[in-house]
Amino acid sequence: MRLNYSNGILRIGNKPKERWKNMMLFQLVTIPVVGALIGWVTNILAIKLIFRPYDPVVVPIFKYKIQGLIPKRRSEIAASVGKVVGTELLPLDDVVSRLNQAGLQKKMIEAIVRAVTERMNERIPPLVPSPIKKMIVTLAADTLHREAPPLMRKMVLELPAKIKEDVDFAKMVEDKINSFDLRQLERIILDVAASELRHIEVLGAILGFLIGLVQAVFIWLLLPV
Repeated sequence: MRLNYSNGILRIGNKPKERWKNMMLFQLVTIPVVGALIGWVTNILAIKLIFRPYDPVVVPIFKYKIQGLIPKRRSEIAASVGKVVGTELLPLDDVVSRLNQAGLQKKMIEAIVRAVTERMNERIPPLVPSPIKKMIVTLAADTLHREAPPLMRKMVLELPAKIKEDVDFAKMVEDKINSFDLRQLERIILDVAASELRHIEVLGAILGFLIGLVQAVFIWLLLPV
């Protein structure tokens, strides 16, 4: 700080060198802040561009089409996910092996017997005496308990070839993904991964701040004393 007179007026001001240093210091301080802002906004835009724009948008000057990653590659993503689900997550051999478990087959037979007996109780006319009705239902249940296990085992053995012939899990998953509404898919993913995406945004701000800080320190060291 210095005092000087000019045309009879007392002026208070910094020395030119000090003023220049203060100005440079302010500019250097703003570099990390601007870097943090750029990193934060860039990551927000990157997350948005995963889904948007849903339809191709042409940049007028460059004639360049812009479209969200998932909308643009949805068919390829659907095919890849379907293949993974069909071969890795839900292989046919695993499904059949689960059906081959005795406990599961027993539960399936019990469910069939219960459904059949309930249906018979509903359909047998009320005119039929209760003892006869009970005998018919019991006979049907006993027959199912006796005949169902070998039939179930035979069905399980024949099932893989039948499924391979008639059912394509990969294609089913692929078609389901391709028919899924992109806006709904975006909402689901953003809801599920909200905290992780927020961490990505904050990380962008932190990295931008650190890079800006390194630049500011480097520039400060190069300034003349």
